[in-house]
Amino acid sequence: MKNKIISIIYISIVYLMVFPINLHAKTLENDNLKITFNDRGIVSVYDKMVQKNLELKTDHWSFSIDNNLIESNNLVPVQRDDNSNSTRFHYTTNDYDITVEYELKPGWRFVSKQLFISHTNSDVYRVNSVSVLHGHFTNSILDIYVAGLDERARKNRRLGDYGAFVRIDEKWGAMFLVQNPFFNWKYDKGDFSMAYFPDMEWKNSYGRFVSDRAFIGTYDRTGFYHQGDIEHHGKWLLKPTWGLQQKEVDMGEVDAFVECVRAFLLFKPDKSFRIHVPWCENDYQIDVATEYGEAQYKRIVNTTSALGIDHMFYTVRNTDVALLEDASDNWQWEHLLWLNMGIKIRKNQWDPQRDILPQKTLDLMDYARKKGVNLMAYVYPTLEFQQDKSWIVERSKNNPQPVATFASRAFQDWFIDNLVAFMKNTGISGYAFDYWSMKVGDHSRYAQWYGGRRVLEELRKQIPDIVIDGRQQYHGYGPWTWLAGNYPHPTGGDEQPESFESFPDLHFDRSSANQQRITSYWYRNVQFCPTELMPGFITHQTARKDSNGFNPRESDLNLRDWDYLGWKYSLISSVATAPFSHCVDMIPARDQAEYDLFIKDTVSHNFIKGWFDWTDRNAEILKNMRSIIGPPQIGHVDGTAAIDEDHGFIFVFNPNHRKIKAEFVLDKRIGLTKGDNFLLKQIYPLKNVYTGTESKAVLKYGDTFSRMMDGTTAWVFQVEPLGTFDSPVLFNTAGQADYNDNTLILKGISGEYGKKQNIHVLLPEEKSVKKVTVNGINMPFKQQGALITITCQFAGKYFSHNQALTNYDPSFTNDIVNTKFVVPERIFTQLNERKQKWNIDWTEEDLKCSWLAPERLLLYIQIAEPDWRMNVDVKINSKPVKVNKAYSSRTPGRLKMGKGHNTFTGFFVDVSDLQANTEYEVQVKLPSDLKPGQFQGIFFENIVTEYTDEIKVME
Repeated sequence: MKNKIISIIYISIVYLMVFPINLHAKTLENDNLKITFNDRGIVSVYDKMVQKNLELKTDHWSFSIDNNLIESNNLVPVQRDDNSNSTRFHYTTNDYDITVEYELKPGWRFVSKQLFISHTNSDVYRVNSVSVLHGHFTNSILDIYVAGLDERARKNRRLGDYGAFVRIDEKWGAMFLVQNPFFNWKYDKGDFSMAYFPDMEWKNSYGRFVSDRAFIGTYDRTGFYHQGDIEHHGKWLLKPTWGLQQKEVDMGEVDAFVECVRAFLLFKPDKSFRIHVPWCENDYQIDVATEYGEAQYKRIVNTTSALGIDHMFYTVRNTDVALLEDASDNWQWEHLLWLNMGIKIRKNQWDPQRDILPQKTLDLMDYARKKGVNLMAYVYPTLEFQQDKSWIVERSKNNPQPVATFASRAFQDWFIDNLVAFMKNTGISGYAFDYWSMKVGDHSRYAQWYGGRRVLEELRKQIPDIVIDGRQQYHGYGPWTWLAGNYPHPTGGDEQPESFESFPDLHFDRSSANQQRITSYWYRNVQFCPTELMPGFITHQTARKDSNGFNPRESDLNLRDWDYLGWKYSLISSVATAPFSHCVDMIPARDQAEYDLFIKDTVSHNFIKGWFDWTDRNAEILKNMRSIIGPPQIGHVDGTAAIDEDHGFIFVFNPNHRKIKAEFVLDKRIGLTKGDNFLLKQIYPLKNVYTGTESKAVLKYGDTFSRMMDGTTAWVFQVEPLGTFDSPVLFNTAGQADYNDNTLILKGISGEYGKKQNIHVLLPEEKSVKKVTVNGINMPFKQQGALITITCQFAGKYFSHNQALTNYDPSFTNDIVNTKFVVPERIFTQLNERKQKWNIDWTEEDLKCSWLAPERLLLYIQIAEPDWRMNVDVKINSKPVKVNKAYSSRTPGRLKMGKGHNTFTGFFVDVSDLQANTEYEVQVKLPSDLKPGQFQGIFFENIVTEYTDEIKVME
């Protein structure tokens, strides 16, 4: 070893004599950073934005090939190249030519370092380890936050760190990243290393071995934190256990990492794309070889087209082409793959590059194309493709199933060529990749991950407009995996109701939306996913199990499943987190009755398409989407914001049934970086209604917006700076405001039945107001400068969305609840009108499902952390009534198998037969072992808030 080092030094000296290096200090500079070099690497990273410096005493690199370690501190660069965006140092030894490149491009607040290695004496070699950057910085620090997945996920996938955030002081820090999920960060008293261990074979025929980039960036600390150890599958606990202080990540750290990822996206959308996932209505049960099945499939295409959706998976059966019993995958879906050609492709019996699809498939593709719908193929990479035995390995030591591995360069090349050829040959618009294992055989996880990433990047380069949907296990390997795709797995795993614990609710679209938002929170703040790649999820996936807990693959099941009252909440939830990927799931198409009604419902079609178009109009602003309050939780609201300096949008959600106070601060936490005074305009559910607090109309920077929010409700606000205006501005209600001769005239004012609320009017300038009329009625008012406040009591009995029969008590532990209620006549009128509009002949099986038959008036007994083994008794006017158990699955048969308890969401009673304007007494006997606060309350379900313009004169 000693002789080898002497040889390396000698060769370096000889090259220096021939190619003397320019030792003059060089800087790379943009508007954010100034990087200063010596003759070996970086010596300082100066942040112009905060005028602070990260100082590096040393900047080294090393790698091990065939167990031979090469270290830069034993070498001297023989050449140096500089240009405006990069600096390169060249090294040579008796075995290697090495280039070390530093890059700083316009707009970056980070500098990149990368190694390019050529082996001059071997055509085939194994790269054991790479340390792209290690050295020593001299700044004192407060602490270090190391980002990555939770320990269980790391162990399962053998992952490393995602990055390290070195918190230098209270306001500023330095970010250290490597562009893969296997990064190994080490730090000790200023010494640091940024290494990873490829353990992969490389050949000179592939070109130079190029390391993954390492980054040093700087960022502003905000002092506000997100929960950095949260799981993406929510456990809806009364008191969540995640979010420990030592695990929290600063909002500034999230933003810095996300911006670094964003700089390397290969897919950079300037508008949304729209995709339907028909396995969410169990389309795999459809056999298009039959007339009945073909008719069902065409109804799905028709509905997809009516909603303005451009792309749709092709995952139906065709028994004339492929049979379920011939599938080789563990999930038994292979007969659906590659437009039903998957089994034949695996067996090398059908050539994707030249063979023609069956006529039925061609006809269906043509039908969809004429409807404006582009079909996509569903593909599993990890199968036993028989074209070449060299890429086949045993799945694991405990499972000898033969599969292809992405560690094989030959398989990568074959897969890329055939994916490209199949797409061009068939006219599909893209692929949904699933069943993608990166942990097969004895190959390193990194080698398999690298191969998968290469496949996706080559696909994107060769077909730039391809749609790439990434499912398991693609979603669990971090943002550097997703650069070429459109999005990772919606909901972070299987979408079927048994796959995650449902938020307690009677409407599964809302539960599913809450799961989607907690997954988005995880993607953003744990996986550092840019908004452009965030996966949407609209509506839900229909349950696949029958009443015995089995999945009938070849017969109809749960065709009728549209959540008539829940889908809007789900749509807004997805728009609020994933405005670039509108993944639409269950749609009313397979069931003839639902289809006949929905296909004519142009109001709903236009509502959906309108929000899709809205995201396109606001695409640039929506790229700034961030979490602002926290993840969905029992007892809390959550939200997101997309702000560009002083304008943008805020989304707020209350997943609970009970009213919760919604609060957020108008400052940098929501993304405001400019401006002093702001207006909030509600654009959903009310349209273009300026909204203030109870006491304020105009909100200043740093003010807290605070209002009580109805349960299971979404709000969307437009934020705009206060400008000049010529006429009075009305707040907290729809209507019109005019000022004339010291009189303020309000017309068309409406509010919830029976509700008292403050209405504000902001005058263009401070003027004297002597009289105020509201809908023709003289009303008392208060004036403070240019702000007029009128308190209105709207007529009627208050009875609104999620009307509560109880008040929440966090200390409540009794097992008996007594209460009373009176249902106004207008509620039954509302329900009857809905029945006339959504007129379906429900079956007894349908009525067991809590979100079907939305014309029913239901009582919901909501319990946090409900257990399916619980029982509740209800009496109305001292008579026992039937209590139903609610599940997010249409058929909770798995409960009989001792599984599936995560689908249980509480208890409901159908009270549709009660009389209007009649007082009823209710007694509920709860489980005796509930924890304090676990009982959330009793609520009326299926009521939509109604408004009146009749005002009760205040005495």
